[in-house]
Parts: sequence; structure tokens; C-alpha cells
Amino acid sequence: MAPLPTPIIGRETVSDPRQPLAALAEFYRAFSTGDLALMELNWDVAGEPVMDNPLGGIMRGWPAIRERCADRSRTSRARRASGMRWRS
Repeated sequence: MAPLPTPIIGRETVSDPRQPLAALAEFYRAFSTGDLALMELNWDVAGEPVMDNPLGGIMRGWPAIRERCADRSRTSRARRASGMRWRS
């Protein structure tokens, strides 16, 4: 598999949902915006999906994954000016 020419960030135009790249773009769009309904469309909620998350470990099954994603969307970050830039 060739490397992707540009990073996938979720702002890509999804032209064919049967293509893996479209599914990846849709996942990042849902994740970045906290859109749980779109995320549910992207996950296999009937099977046993698995998500490996560096901050939350391995989640098994859609209910656990949904809860982790919901927690993420409820989290806020404080930002402050430091030197010549904003930082978390």
C-alpha cells in the first residue's frame, strides 16, 4: 500500500462511501466534531468493533467505544497565551 499523499483530517469530500479512504475521512470528521450519530454510522455496531486508544486503552464493542467518544466530546481544554503563541 502506497503512503497517502496528504494527511486525512476529516474535511475531505467523501465521494464513494465504499472506499476505505472515504470511511477514514468520515471517521475523522465525526471524531473531530464530536458527532456521535455520524460516528455510529461509521462503526460496526452489530459486530464486535475494537478501538485501541493511547489515552483510554482498548475498547471492545460499540457501547464502550461510544462512551469513550462521548467522554472526549465533553472534555474541554483551557488555552493560555505563553510567549508568542497559545498553548494548552
